[in-house]
Amino acid sequence: MAVVVYSFRRLDRTGAHMKSKILWWVIVGALAVGLGFGAQRLAIPGSWFVAAMIIAVITGLIRPAHPQVNKPVLMGAQAVIGTMLGINVRPDIFPLLLLHLPAIIGVISFTIAFCLVAAMVLPRISSLNRETAAMGSLPGGASAMIALSIGTKADTRIVGLMQYLRMILVVLISSLVAKFLTYHVSTVGQHVPRVSSVAIHGWYDYALMPLVAVAGVWIGRLIRLPAATLLGPMLLGLLISIFHPFHPVWPLWVPPLVYIIMGFYVGLLFDRKSLNQAGRLLPLLITNVLVLIGFCALVGLVLSRLIDASPLSGYLATSPGGGDTISIIAFGCGADVSLIFAVQIFRALVILFTGPYLTKAILHITRKQSAQPSSTIDLT
Repeated sequence: MAVVVYSFRRLDRTGAHMKSKILWWVIVGALAVGLGFGAQRLAIPGSWFVAAMIIAVITGLIRPAHPQVNKPVLMGAQAVIGTMLGINVRPDIFPLLLLHLPAIIGVISFTIAFCLVAAMVLPRISSLNRETAAMGSLPGGASAMIALSIGTKADTRIVGLMQYLRMILVVLISSLVAKFLTYHVSTVGQHVPRVSSVAIHGWYDYALMPLVAVAGVWIGRLIRLPAATLLGPMLLGLLISIFHPFHPVWPLWVPPLVYIIMGFYVGLLFDRKSLNQAGRLLPLLITNVLVLIGFCALVGLVLSRLIDASPLSGYLATSPGGGDTISIIAFGCGADVSLIFAVQIFRALVILFTGPYLTKAILHITRKQSAQPSSTIDLT
């Protein structure tokens, strides 16, 4: 009899705990959606991710014993991000890439080399570890690099901070540069990328996307891709985008949802101690971004001379991050959007598929340079 009473009491406690957990997620989810919608209306870069991360940090500090994003949900968000990256590469950018391939490869190589140098210097002058510095410095798309850092020795919190800090500064500075480097053309429309006509999406276009995500994860693991949960779906999505056996598309609510999940994941990792330490890193991280933007501006000027494009087009094409937002800025100022989008996408693909190997190369080089272990930032 005592055992039965104990069992019922335990079930009651478990049920109450589950209800409390569900209520907590409903409240923080509603707050994140409200703030994300407002941030999107204000055209803030990475609005859904940033809003969810801010809400998660605040609520996590208020309630230290809070739930975390579980692994299956996190893996699902990574897979969806991978498919979105793959299916948004338009086949019509490849002829443009081939036309200017040597120049584009050259400027991308210089950009990656500069980021790698920064990734090796940052751990020497701060408490960042080498993996965090590498993942945070590479301009491969903020959400993608955060997803790529999960499961490595990189600190996902600082990677997220570095990536979105760079994105925000890049967009703000690019908007100002576009106002001063006005590129006059007889008609802006001549530089708008050609968009193929797409049929109205059928139910199967939506229904097949979860299968693409799952199959991509399976294929990524089968061929032993690094970060297979992200890169496998991305590779499969890219193949579908090129050969278009169907018109892949996610419902409109899916991208904001996965960005919110990633924002919750990163934000809930912070505590008071880690926020204080991250705040002390801000001056260094801002300086790093400004130097990177300046270097990419010089590389963009060289690219514009090599392919006979405008300085503004060269600057926006090599701008380190925020490719979709940069393309919007380009539309408004008459720059060559096709060139800008092609270079941004090509660089993102190169960095995403080589990022894990580049990080390993940095570790190998720095270990050779010094036998002493690198200092790491303790954010636990």
